Amino acid sequence: MSLTGSLTFGAVEIGRASDLTLTIGNSGTGTLSVTGIASPDGYAPSWTTGSIPPGGAQQVVVRFAPTSARSYDGTLIVDADHTSGTNTAPLSGAGVSPAPPPAPLPVPPSPTAYDDQILALVNDHRRSIGKLPLAANQIVWTQANGHSQNMASRLVPFGHDGFDARIAAIRAVLGSGGSAAENVAMGYGSAAAVVSAWLGSAGHRANIEGNATRTGVSAVRSSDGVWYYTQVFY
Repeated sequence: MSLTGSLTFGAVEIGRASDLTLTIGNSGTGTLSVTGIASPDGYAPSWTTGSIPPGGAQQVVVRFAPTSARSYDGTLIVDADHTSGTNTAPLSGAGVSPAPPPAPLPVPPSPTAYDDQILALVNDHRRSIGKLPLAANQIVWTQANGHSQNMASRLVPFGHDGFDARIAAIRAVLGSGGSAAENVAMGYGSAAAVVSAWLGSAGHRANIEGNATRTGVSAVRSSDGVWYYTQVFY
């Protein structure tokens, strides 16, 4: 009797299975009677008893299905009426824990109702003085939102830190020529209050009434409930 075929399974995740084939050969002149196949825990042969004619062979699929994270090394034993050859074959495999699921993709930030309300009030004011309304622009909004997020998260102090970098990022996509400016605010509880405060400040009012054509407005609420506002003009 001969046993051929590798039963080296390697690492298999718990809850999954792997199959390899073992061939039992009969090179003798008489029928080989197999009365059983013994295998360690974790392994299961597809065929365990039967007869193999002289010169014939029987293929046995051995399935490895680990149930815990450990080594499953051992020996498969074929019980038969053989008179020569080998009736054992080494088995090796390891159960491993399943890989953790991939982390969910971060949810992209989205505008709040304040964003649209502030832009509407700013454009109402511009129309009242004969200025064209500002067009909402996603590229500009992304930079405004990033700054509001950073202020709300206390990554930067309230103010205009990083303004030059924000404008450079906008200019890299939209090109040069924009009239760059920025208004920020914090703590106000309504769009009307924010715009009123800006219009009551000469510098903020000048930005609102300036020659920019595009804008992005982003209101972000901090974990302790404080609203931070950024409007970038370009």
